[in-house]
Amino acid sequence: MRAGLFIYSPISHSHPIALAGGLPLGWDFWEKYDRAILESCWKIIVVQVDGWDKSSGVSEEIKIAKELGLCVEFIKP
Repeated sequence: MRAGLFIYSPISHSHPIALAGGLPLGWDFWEKYDRAILESCWKIIVVQVDGWDKSSGVSEEIKIAKELGLCVEFIKP
């Protein structure tokens, strides 16, 4: 964000809203929302924190990104 990039982090932006609003936390609920956000992106960056490779949400977001022809970049924190 300091570099002028527009960043959207599903876990950072959606999880607190889900907790505060009593919304479901699972992929079934968030899939449509994440897909809509990804449709406006040109790239996704997957930060390889502990457990990223076990997250069904992350793997589904990568799958959607590839379907949409987005660049998928992996970085280690």
